[in-house]
Amino acid sequence: KKGDYFIVVLLGLPVLDADTGVRYGELLSVDDSPASRLYTVRTDSGRDVLLPAVSEFVKEIRIGECIRIRPIPGFFDEV
Repeated sequence: KKGDYFIVVLLGLPVLDADTGVRYGELLSVDDSPASRLYTVRTDSGRDVLLPAVSEFVKEIRIGECIRIRPIPGFFDEV
């Protein structure tokens, strides 16, 4: 159905701020947890950040292009 995709097409996509376009890193993995899926974003400095893959944070997925997010302040302080 529309909006469904294989996780493998997301891996390696750049993760950008939905408002500013600032690059946070790239999507390293997608894992299931009891509450929701978790995205592991590898920052450009090599730190891994876990981000709940929920609509409050993940604002847009552009297959083959990028993932746009709006994280809680503090998730990516180094960027």
